[in-house]
Amino acid sequence: MNEDSVLEPHWAKVEALQNRLRNRTKIDHKAFALDEQIDEFLEALGNGELPDEPDQENWLTNLETNRQRKYRHRSQLLSNHAAEFEISISTRTQLDLAIENERVRLIETLTTRREFSILYRLASGEEYRAIAVTEAVTVAALKTMICRCRQRLRNHLSA
Repeated sequence: MNEDSVLEPHWAKVEALQNRLRNRTKIDHKAFALDEQIDEFLEALGNGELPDEPDQENWLTNLETNRQRKYRHRSQLLSNHAAEFEISISTRTQLDLAIENERVRLIETLTTRREFSILYRLASGEEYRAIAVTEAVTVAALKTMICRCRQRLRNHLSA
């Protein structure tokens, strides 16, 4: 018995699952569940962890049911909380850019060169730990310095 004859029924099962997915007219929790079911089946097949034939159908049915529940719940969460997370995309005008540049220049004048450099690096997403290493200070000392700097900026800008 060669490898192709052993895998043939499994490939037929994958093809059947793909046809079920292809015949879906809506992209909903059932379609997402089918897609994940196909992925899980292929992964189990590749890892040699596919259940034996009697248990395989139960495994696939349970997997499909579980994934449908997962995506239905996710969809409900999104629809229930979508209003809380409204995303508005607006293009920035030249005036917006000018105001932003003016604020950055004001912050630059109100801080030392070192503070501004650190604030810039933090705004760029660099971590405190990496900045502390290059500045040769502890993370606690860096956080204290930036906290005081931000407080000074808030006091000055709110006046």
